[in-house]
Amino acid sequence: MLNTNPYNKNPKNVLIIGDLHCPFVVDGYLEFCKKVQDDFDCGTVIFAGDLADFHYSSFHAIESSAMGADNEYDKMLETLKPWADAFPVAKVTYGNHDLIPLRKGFAGGLARRTMKSWQDLFGAPTTWEFGEKFLIDDVMYLHGTNAALARMNASRISTVQGHCHSLQYVHWSQSEKDRIFAMQVGCGISNDKYAFNYGRSFPKKPILGAGIVLNNGTIPIVLPMHK
Repeated sequence: MLNTNPYNKNPKNVLIIGDLHCPFVVDGYLEFCKKVQDDFDCGTVIFAGDLADFHYSSFHAIESSAMGADNEYDKMLETLKPWADAFPVAKVTYGNHDLIPLRKGFAGGLARRTMKSWQDLFGAPTTWEFGEKFLIDDVMYLHGTNAALARMNASRISTVQGHCHSLQYVHWSQSEKDRIFAMQVGCGISNDKYAFNYGRSFPKKPILGAGIVLNNGTIPIVLPMHK
């Protein structure tokens, strides 16, 4: 029988892991996230999307030194496995890079049922639940397409997301009827890898870190990772 609650920690405390873009994860990010989980007694784990980069088929220009499709995919699976071992039960919001194989398949006219499941695509355990978004204790967790603050203002729902590598914050909003927050968790990418060469000239740089939401969705905290 599968153990659906292996952490022996408070399920009302949530650890949010930023974009990984496997196989281009920064060294030490896994150990950092495990320590955050232990330090803050987080019994629920959420990946904020973009588990994989799929650089060989992404929107960004393909680097001449890039791995081929087969090699990068194998390396992605190898890089992601320790995360599955460390966090055997998790919710995963799929990101825009994770969706690349589906978009390519749909563009080629393939039916969805001819493609791999999310578990098969990432070699993930069946105890990883994949979805576009998850609502837990009135907090919405998703990958996002723009900043969390804009999403929160539009929906009036507390919002936690990844996607924006150069943002990490908690922003509160109080109205006459509610008090909500927006969180950008940061990311776990290794910015010196060729997959991120598109951002070399950008003045803003990725912020390494993770997020936690404690006490039934009421206490949001971002935690930067110092290399």
